Order: sequence, then structure tokens, then C-alpha cells
Amino acid sequence: SRRRRLILGERLYPLVEAACGAKQDCAPKVTGMLLQIEPSEVLVLLESPPDLQAKVQEALQLIEYAQTAPSAEVTQGEALTAQ
Repeated sequence: SRRRRLILGERLYPLVEAACGAKQDCAPKVTGMLLQIEPSEVLVLLESPPDLQAKVQEALQLIEYAQTAPSAEVTQGEALTAQ
């Protein structure tokens, strides 16, 4: 399982970095957040650039929200999987 996530992360990271655009410094955090969701869903994201872009934007919004409201009850990974 850990090896599988490492392989997924290696494939996912450059795509996330490109999707982050000007916010490339967020790529490691966003990649980590995406790796918290089911591996089968990550595989779908790898094959669907529009879906990946949408998840990256969602993750960036969660990061921004967490920075402005650090006492938020829901973790970022939970919020991503709840949708």
C-alpha cells in the first residue's frame, strides 16, 4: 500500500505541479492531499486532466480556507473525499 502510494505520487506530482500554475509551491501539499483519497480515484484523476484540475483547484481552496480559519474542524483530506 505504501509502495503503491509512492508510485502514484511520483506520477501525480508533475501533473499537480502543472495544474497549480503560479502556486507551484503548493504542489507537494496538494499531492499529499490527493494521495489521501482512494487509489482507484487517484488513477481516474491521472487519466482525466479536467477532473485532476478540478480536484487541484478544490485542494487549493481548502488550503486557502485552512490558512484563514486554522480552527476548522474538518481535515483537508476528509473534505476532499466528502465530495
